[in-house]
Amino acid sequence: MENEARTNVTLADQLSYKETLPKGVSYMENNGFLVMAETEEGDEISFASCIFRMGGGKNGPWQVEDKFVGQTTFQIKPKDFKGTINDLDFIGNRTWATDDWNSGEIIKTNDAVIWKLGNRQYICRPPYWEVKGEHMGIEFDLLLSGIGDASFHKGTYAD
Repeated sequence: MENEARTNVTLADQLSYKETLPKGVSYMENNGFLVMAETEEGDEISFASCIFRMGGGKNGPWQVEDKFVGQTTFQIKPKDFKGTINDLDFIGNRTWATDDWNSGEIIKTNDAVIWKLGNRQYICRPPYWEVKGEHMGIEFDLLLSGIGDASFHKGTYAD
């Protein structure tokens, strides 16, 4: 039996909050996904993909005015490794705000908010989200559905 997709996240929640901040305030926003799964053979898959927007000035913690950067991590843990500690090959990166990235952008349409960076895009249509594109040789085309309410920890709240 499949569950119906649901969430308390709105389309407006998917937008950037940068424009609501006072000038000169340092910020970091993150639109990202962590997907963990198990294959039919019992191998475990872990995939994280994030687009960060950060800034606030050269003297702030991020040392940039306004910049988009990305992160991708992918690994497959063989079922034989369960319950053990082993070396494991993986694909991953972590960047710094001053690294040279192509400009990212956030696009609002009538029914979606799209975060784009390089060859990837996150298409937000709550209660559904799509992760599409390629980064570091990892191609992805995922459709994710909400299974409950979000736990907001930062941002502007109506209540």
